[in-house]
Amino acid sequence: MKLLVATDQAFTLTPAKLYALTEAVPDLEVVSKAAASLTAADAEGVSILLGSPDPALLAQMPTLDWLHLTTPDFQPYADLTRYANRKIVVTKSPFGESAAELVLALIFSVAQGLAPNRPADFEPLKIAGSAALVAGLGDLGQKVALRLHQNGCRLSALRRNILEKPRFLSWVGTLRQYPEAAGVSIAVNCLPLTAETQNFWNAESLRLLPPGGIFIHAGQDGTVDAEALAQAIGRNGLRGAAYDGPLPQQHPLRNAENTWVTPSLAVQDREGNLRRIYDRFVQLLPLFLANRLLPDQLQFFRGY
Repeated sequence: MKLLVATDQAFTLTPAKLYALTEAVPDLEVVSKAAASLTAADAEGVSILLGSPDPALLAQMPTLDWLHLTTPDFQPYADLTRYANRKIVVTKSPFGESAAELVLALIFSVAQGLAPNRPADFEPLKIAGSAALVAGLGDLGQKVALRLHQNGCRLSALRRNILEKPRFLSWVGTLRQYPEAAGVSIAVNCLPLTAETQNFWNAESLRLLPPGGIFIHAGQDGTVDAEALAQAIGRNGLRGAAYDGPLPQQHPLRNAENTWVTPSLAVQDREGNLRRIYDRFVQLLPLFLANRLLPDQLQFFRGY
């Protein structure tokens, strides 16, 4: 069985860790190469791929049974038609832990008026006791919600499936039920990008948030209308915001009151992420070899 490790600037494995994989599974052939230089010849006979290759290469990999992604941006890999093997299993790496800590730091920073362009008459928002809403209860959303609960927030959440409700949440509803939960001081977006969630946070939905609240975007790009968010901040509007994702240098959100615009939070803790990616792959490998169901699978029919 052949394992291809596709490395890039954010993901590499030391020779010792590569060797450890061959020791753990003696009949496993391990090959490592930079993702940017992979060709169809490199992909020949590969059963397992650890990395985030050019999605176009996947159509040339009929023997690929399992792809374990090493990027938080799984959207390019969520289309099953890209794959030569339509029975492929794609699993995601655990980026939520480090990203959740950084999201919490942004919440406190915005609430205390520590973001750029703080107005002179700014009044801090007390986190403990505040009503908070987390939109999206995936890995990141659940970890953010738990941390807000631990800091004394009264929590509501929006998710696709409301059959399950973590005990620390007071209310869980679907996206269509958002107006019922909009009266919160803290709104955190952790939504994946789907047809249902595209521009979910727009001028209309942001307008439902009460004046003086804060908004944190830590979800997939495309779930927030950044122009509408910029217009929602300021006098008689939101107290401030944080936007995690790419924006043009001259975007108005960069000059909005008490607002952070940050690069992808999920990749900031490089060493921690490398350790968690590798450890998670090592945990899943024996399950895959035993034909067991793998957790953290990409659900193609949902798009995330």
